[in-house]
Order: sequence, then structure tokens, then C-alpha cells
Amino acid sequence: MADMYGHRPRSIARVFEALRWSLQGLRSAWLHESSFRLEVVMAAVALPTAIFFGNSGVERVLLMGSVLFVLAFELLNSAIEAVIERYGPEIHELAGRAV
Repeated sequence: MADMYGHRPRSIARVFEALRWSLQGLRSAWLHESSFRLEVVMAAVALPTAIFFGNSGVERVLLMGSVLFVLAFELLNSAIEAVIERYGPEIHELAGRAV
């Protein structure tokens, strides 16, 4: 039963449904975004390097976090590009500023 805002209560099935949607998004980014593929390959090299060169746990977390932030922002950039391209196929100066 939905609450007063129309949200259904959380259940394990909804968590797995959200996981499935997230994995579909990552798969789509992998298949359609060459820059995301490149950054994933570079992250595969950079994450072990961060673990090796970090002197303390805090340094390791900061180094690995910066690599993961790059991946997260690439996904955000890809989402913005998809929305802009969905809006219209014409090239416009403002679309370049949004991305």
C-alpha cells in the first residue's frame, strides 16, 4: 500500500529491482560510451596502484575515492548528454555548455 506521497514501502524485491536497473545503466554506459570504457580500464590499473602507494588507510581511501569519483562523474556526464540528445538532434551552443 502506498503512503500519502504515492511511494510504495521498501521491500527486498524493490531493492533487487533497483539493482537490476543500475546494472542496466552500467551496461549501457559500457556499450555506448567509449570514454567510460577507457576510464574503467584506467581505474583497473589505478585502484591497485592506490592501494600499493597509499601509506595509510586514509591515503588509500582518498586515492581510491578520487578514481571512483571520476567514474561517477563520467556517468553523470553521459546522462546529461543523453538528455540533451533526446531533446533534439540539432547542434546548439547551449548544449555544449550543459555537457
